[in-house]
Amino acid sequence: CPFCYAKKMNDDNNYVKDFKKPELLPDWEEQLTKYSNCVYMVTGMSDISRWELDWCKKIFNLISKHPENQYLFLTKRPEEVKFVSDLDNVWFGVSVIKREDRYRIYELKLQPWKHKFVAFEPIQEDLGFLNLDSIQWVSMCKELDIREDKVIPEKQWFVNILEQCKVPVLMKSSLEEL
Repeated sequence: CPFCYAKKMNDDNNYVKDFKKPELLPDWEEQLTKYSNCVYMVTGMSDISRWELDWCKKIFNLISKHPENQYLFLTKRPEEVKFVSDLDNVWFGVSVIKREDRYRIYELKLQPWKHKFVAFEPIQEDLGFLNLDSIQWVSMCKELDIREDKVIPEKQWFVNILEQCKVPVLMKSSLEEL
């Protein structure tokens, strides 16, 4: 997407040669176990729907040995994820930023994952009605980038989501003024 921080970070730091082809980095084990009692966003630089099955097996095996940590996996393609986990410390979520993305919530609900969340990040328009039944938490923020066509969200867009939530909500620091 045009506000993909992961691609920009990769362009600046050259983590992988071709951003469209995910790679399992050599230090992945250290990156996922460096700290105890913490939350790891495992897919901060990729989408699990594009991972090789062998990577999933290795990573989830490692996660199973670290129940003290929480591991978050975010996707824009829940229907394409090839791996499922019922570990208590694994959370699967979808990114929803526009009305046209709301189908991802439905697709997420169809998946047999134990813990599910929705990330409304960065919100690009009022999302209207959201069926958040069986979703366990949500997060939301506004766009942080400095693009010419950056969307400045209206406060009511966030209020609409909050009014529909019956679960914990993480409002990122970009929403501090709300």
